[in-house]
Amino acid sequence: MSKRLKIIFYVLTILYIMLIIANIWGLVGIANSFGVSEVLSQTNVIYVLAILVITFFISKRSYYVLPICFILMTYWLITLPIFRVLQDGLMASFSYLITDIYLLKEEAIQPFLLSFPSWLIPIVSLVGCIFWYLDVKKSKSLDKHWSE
Repeated sequence: MSKRLKIIFYVLTILYIMLIIANIWGLVGIANSFGVSEVLSQTNVIYVLAILVITFFISKRSYYVLPICFILMTYWLITLPIFRVLQDGLMASFSYLITDIYLLKEEAIQPFLLSFPSWLIPIVSLVGCIFWYLDVKKSKSLDKHWSE
C-alpha cells in the first residue's frame, strides 16, 4: 500500500469518526427532548449501521470500501433535506459553525460535524479511488492488488 493511500485511509477514518459523533450527538439530543420512541421512528437505522460497517472496513484498509464510501455519501448528500447542505455546498458547513458560534448557540458544533464530513468523504474517497487505480497501473500486476 502506498503512502498516499495510507493517508487517504487515515483521513477517511477521522471523517467517519466525526460523522459517528455527530449522529450519536443528534440521537441523544432527540432522545433527551422527545424520548427513545421518537428516536427510533426518526432514525434511519440502516444508514447508521452502514456508517459503522464502513468505518470498520476503513480501519482494516480494504480497497473495496473506497468506491462504496463515494457512492453512499454522494447518495446521502443528494437526498439530505436538512442543513441546506446541497444548496450551499461545502461552505455551508463553515457558515453554520461561524454563525452559530457568533450567536453563542451551544449546539453550534453538531451541524458542522454532520455537514463537513458529508462533503469531504466523497471527495477524499474519489481521490483514494484514483490513487488506487494509479497504484494498480504502476505495478502492472493485478494479482498483487487483488490478493490484498
